Amino acid sequence: MEIVGVIAEFNPFHKGHKRLLDEIKKAYPTCTIAVVMSGCFTMRGEPAICDKYLRAETAVKNGADIVVELPPCYATAPAQYFAEGGIKTLMKFSDFNRLAFGSEDGDIQKIIKGAELLKSLDDDRIFKEYLKKALKSGKPFMEIKTKAYDKKTNSCDLKKPNNLLAVNYIIESKKLKPDLEFFTVKREDNFNDDSLSFENPSAKALRKALCEGKDIERFIPLSTQKFISGIKNEIFDAMVLSSLKNKTLTELSNLVGISEGLENRIKKYAAESASYREFLEKIKTKRYTLNRLKRIALSSLLDIDKSLFSECVATEPVLNVLAVAEDNKDILGRIENNSFTVKNCDRMRFGDNLHLKLIEKEENLYEALSGQKIEKTARFVKRI
Repeated sequence: MEIVGVIAEFNPFHKGHKRLLDEIKKAYPTCTIAVVMSGCFTMRGEPAICDKYLRAETAVKNGADIVVELPPCYATAPAQYFAEGGIKTLMKFSDFNRLAFGSEDGDIQKIIKGAELLKSLDDDRIFKEYLKKALKSGKPFMEIKTKAYDKKTNSCDLKKPNNLLAVNYIIESKKLKPDLEFFTVKREDNFNDDSLSFENPSAKALRKALCEGKDIERFIPLSTQKFISGIKNEIFDAMVLSSLKNKTLTELSNLVGISEGLENRIKKYAAESASYREFLEKIKTKRYTLNRLKRIALSSLLDIDKSLFSECVATEPVLNVLAVAEDNKDILGRIENNSFTVKNCDRMRFGDNLHLKLIEKEENLYEALSGQKIEKTARFVKRI
């Protein structure tokens, strides 16, 4: 039976996510849907708004067959590594041969063409020379690459975040699993609109509304509503800033994402700032985007330096199972070499696996932020 993979955050799980799962089942009625989902923290360098096991349970109640955790080193990294980690994790399923995702364009041929053109820039001598000059002028790498891409084609708009992520999925799959097939569903929300003005607002809009104390129940499935819980962001902010203040320049320079002397700016503005928000306002520039800075700050808190990150990328993922459909438990038998855990004690048989050690570190931090104990056991879920 074919396994269709999905790489997601589900932060929170909303009606647009349910629509993606429904469309997959409509297109491939006999398939099994395997989701690789971010855990306690996200690629924006922030805590997820609720427990990963509860988010996974919601996904299974709404159409997924199994949800496993995306290893933290990938889940909190830029799009290229997020895509790489998701595909590597899905490849542990023996029958994985199709990847499904949402995109603003909703046209798989345009996205594939966009991936080919974006990848071709890596071998373009003229672009490489232009890139060196542009980086020295202070422009962000991805902005430079996207502008060069736009001059070559109007195929797929990479300024739209899900198109960009989709293109990265395809680029990484060509390296890791060249025969992988793809399926996309056109997004109906407007990612850049962080209001609740659309019938299906984005996860970004829903998170913002939650922070403002607004009611979002009409925009999320019933099974999500009871799972939305508060993270103590003020505690997280204080812990992150303290971590940055206490790092030496050498330690900062070794963090993932640090280059071009950025450690000096971080040291200066961390020392001058009384709050994390103040620090971010002072340090962000067009070159150093907010998301990049927040990822670096999180890597400081989790002590993920460049050496550890490289080791993690070179280490085979172990599938930390978060939720499984009660009527499809057989899927566990389709994970290669039984390399999965369904409860906390299972982790012991993998020794000092780097991915599992980072998962445990994240869980400990998340418990402190939420004030709630995480029940570290996969949920076996009855369908709605």
